[in-house]
Amino acid sequence: MKITNKEKKDNCFDGDFVSQVSFDEVWTKEAILRLEVLGNLKYYESFPRPMFQLNCPCGSFIKGVQGTNDCRIIHARNSTSETRERLLNRFEEIIIKEGDANGEKTS
Repeated sequence: MKITNKEKKDNCFDGDFVSQVSFDEVWTKEAILRLEVLGNLKYYESFPRPMFQLNCPCGSFIKGVQGTNDCRIIHARNSTSETRERLLNRFEEIIIKEGDANGEKTS
């Protein structure tokens, strides 16, 4: 999976920074489970539309739906631009590098 688009979204929570991230492939169970190294992963496989939420130690969280090609990153209110960028870089690294290591298509 590779990121194809990142955009800031209007948020409904005072002071939160929300990013919508799109990918060249859809979320699979395997890709979702790789995110566990970033924090506390909750994966709701039994839902009609399986979804995940990743709670990161920095206070941010990432949520998405299996079978879609996007997700949202909701950054903690007190996060700095450096913290947000570091999380996004680590997130992208896990998605791309771990996918390559597992022999998954990443192009």
